[in-house]
Amino acid sequence: MAPPPAELQPGRGAVAASEDAAPAPPRRPGLAGVVGDARFRLAAGVVAAILIGFVPAHVVASMREDGAFAAVDNDVRTRQASVISVDEWNDLDAFRTRQLARKQDRKRSIAMGSMVIWALVAGGAAFVWFRKIDWDGLTARLQRGQG
Repeated sequence: MAPPPAELQPGRGAVAASEDAAPAPPRRPGLAGVVGDARFRLAAGVVAAILIGFVPAHVVASMREDGAFAAVDNDVRTRQASVISVDEWNDLDAFRTRQLARKQDRKRSIAMGSMVIWALVAGGAAFVWFRKIDWDGLTARLQRGQG
Protein backbone atom coordinates (compact mmCIF):
# COMPACT_ATOMS: atom_id res chain seq x y z
CA MET A 1 0.00 0.00 0.00
CA ALA A 2 1.30 3.46 -0.91
CA PRO A 3 1.89 6.09 1.80
CA PRO A 4 -0.67 8.94 1.97
CA PRO A 5 0.15 12.22 0.22
CA ALA A 6 2.36 14.65 2.16
CA GLU A 7 -0.50 17.08 2.92
CA LEU A 8 -2.41 14.29 4.70
CA GLN A 9 0.50 13.13 6.84
CA PRO A 10 0.55 14.48 10.40
CA GLY A 11 2.56 17.68 10.77
CA ARG A 12 3.45 18.03 7.09
CA GLY A 13 0.28 19.75 5.82
CA ALA A 14 0.52 22.49 8.44
CA VAL A 15 4.08 23.33 7.45
CA ALA A 16 3.25 23.47 3.76
CA ALA A 17 0.15 25.61 4.37
CA SER A 18 2.01 28.10 6.56
CA GLU A 19 4.76 28.50 3.99
CA ASP A 20 2.17 29.40 1.32
CA ALA A 21 0.24 31.84 3.56
CA ALA A 22 0.73 35.55 3.03
CA PRO A 23 2.69 37.28 5.76
CA ALA A 24 0.74 39.42 8.22
CA PRO A 25 0.85 43.13 7.44
CA PRO A 26 3.46 44.93 9.52
CA ARG A 27 2.13 46.70 12.56
CA ARG A 28 2.70 50.41 12.71
CA PRO A 29 4.75 51.54 15.68
CA GLY A 30 3.50 53.59 18.62
CA LEU A 31 0.28 55.54 18.88
CA ALA A 32 -0.26 55.47 15.12
CA GLY A 33 -0.41 51.67 15.30
CA VAL A 34 -2.98 51.72 18.06
CA VAL A 35 -5.14 54.37 16.37
CA GLY A 36 -4.81 52.58 13.03
CA ASP A 37 -6.07 49.26 14.45
CA ALA A 38 -9.80 48.99 13.62
CA ARG A 39 -10.46 46.32 16.27
CA PHE A 40 -8.93 48.48 18.98
CA ARG A 41 -10.97 51.49 17.84
CA LEU A 42 -14.16 49.42 17.93
CA ALA A 43 -13.52 48.15 21.46
CA ALA A 44 -12.39 51.56 22.71
CA GLY A 45 -15.41 53.26 21.11
CA VAL A 46 -17.87 50.89 22.75
CA VAL A 47 -16.24 51.25 26.17
CA ALA A 48 -16.01 55.05 25.84
CA ALA A 49 -19.67 55.35 24.79
CA ILE A 50 -20.83 53.21 27.72
CA LEU A 51 -18.79 55.17 30.25
CA ILE A 52 -19.68 58.58 28.81
CA GLY A 53 -23.38 57.65 28.91
CA PHE A 54 -23.17 56.27 32.45
CA VAL A 55 -21.92 59.44 34.11
CA PRO A 56 -24.87 61.78 33.38
CA ALA A 57 -27.39 58.98 33.88
CA HIS A 58 -25.95 58.20 37.31
CA VAL A 59 -25.81 61.85 38.37
CA VAL A 60 -29.42 62.50 37.31
CA ALA A 61 -30.66 59.31 38.98
CA SER A 62 -28.90 60.16 42.24
CA MET A 63 -30.36 63.65 42.34
CA ARG A 64 -33.87 62.45 41.52
CA GLU A 65 -33.74 59.62 44.09
CA ASP A 66 -32.61 61.97 46.84
CA GLY A 67 -35.52 64.32 46.20
CA ALA A 68 -38.16 61.64 45.69
CA PHE A 69 -37.17 59.55 48.70
CA ALA A 70 -36.82 62.57 50.98
CA ALA A 71 -40.43 63.55 50.25
CA VAL A 72 -41.72 60.06 51.08
CA ASP A 73 -39.59 59.83 54.23
CA ASN A 74 -40.83 63.24 55.34
CA ASP A 75 -44.46 62.11 54.89
CA VAL A 76 -43.80 59.03 57.04
CA ARG A 77 -42.08 61.05 59.79
CA THR A 78 -44.90 63.61 59.81
CA ARG A 79 -47.56 60.92 60.03
CA GLN A 80 -45.73 59.08 62.83
CA ALA A 81 -45.29 62.28 64.81
CA SER A 82 -48.98 63.15 64.54
CA VAL A 83 -50.24 59.84 65.97
CA ILE A 84 -52.27 60.35 69.15
CA SER A 85 -54.66 57.41 69.30
CA VAL A 86 -54.36 53.64 69.26
CA ASP A 87 -56.32 53.38 66.01
CA GLU A 88 -53.92 55.76 64.28
CA TRP A 89 -51.00 53.77 65.69
CA ASN A 90 -52.49 50.53 64.30
CA ASP A 91 -52.94 52.16 60.86
CA LEU A 92 -49.26 53.11 60.67
CA ASP A 93 -48.16 49.71 59.33
CA ALA A 94 -50.52 49.92 56.37
CA PHE A 95 -49.41 53.51 55.76
CA ARG A 96 -45.74 52.52 55.82
CA THR A 97 -46.44 49.68 53.37
CA ARG A 98 -48.13 52.10 50.96
CA GLN A 99 -45.20 54.52 51.27
CA LEU A 100 -42.71 51.73 50.58
CA ALA A 101 -44.64 50.84 47.42
CA ARG A 102 -44.58 54.53 46.49
CA LYS A 103 -40.80 54.58 46.91
CA GLN A 104 -40.42 51.47 44.76
CA ASP A 105 -42.59 52.99 42.01
CA ARG A 106 -40.50 56.13 42.03
CA LYS A 107 -37.30 54.12 41.98
CA ARG A 108 -38.53 52.16 38.96
CA SER A 109 -39.51 55.36 37.17
CA ILE A 110 -36.13 56.94 37.92
CA ALA A 111 -34.31 53.82 36.68
CA MET A 112 -36.23 53.86 33.40
CA GLY A 113 -35.50 57.54 32.89
CA SER A 114 -31.84 56.99 33.67
CA MET A 115 -31.62 54.18 31.13
CA VAL A 116 -33.09 56.49 28.50
CA ILE A 117 -30.53 59.18 29.37
CA TRP A 118 -27.74 56.57 29.29
CA ALA A 119 -28.83 55.26 25.89
CA LEU A 120 -29.17 58.72 24.35
CA VAL A 121 -25.83 60.03 25.60
CA ALA A 122 -24.01 56.78 24.79
CA GLY A 123 -25.58 56.74 21.33
CA GLY A 124 -24.43 60.32 20.73
CA ALA A 125 -20.92 59.49 21.89
CA ALA A 126 -20.83 56.40 19.68
CA PHE A 127 -22.06 58.43 16.71
CA VAL A 128 -19.26 60.93 17.15
CA TRP A 129 -16.67 58.19 17.72
CA PHE A 130 -17.62 56.02 14.76
CA ARG A 131 -18.96 58.54 12.22
CA LYS A 132 -17.46 61.96 12.88
CA ILE A 133 -13.82 61.30 13.84
CA ASP A 134 -11.51 60.94 10.82
CA TRP A 135 -9.42 58.02 12.05
CA ASP A 136 -7.53 57.60 8.77
CA GLY A 137 -6.50 61.25 8.78
CA LEU A 138 -5.52 61.06 12.44
CA THR A 139 -3.43 57.95 11.78
CA ALA A 140 -1.70 59.67 8.86
CA ARG A 141 -0.92 62.77 10.95
CA LEU A 142 0.48 60.60 13.73
CA GLN A 143 2.67 58.70 11.28
CA ARG A 144 4.02 61.93 9.78
CA GLY A 145 4.76 63.24 13.26
CA GLN A 146 6.65 60.07 14.19
CA GLY A 147 8.53 59.62 10.95
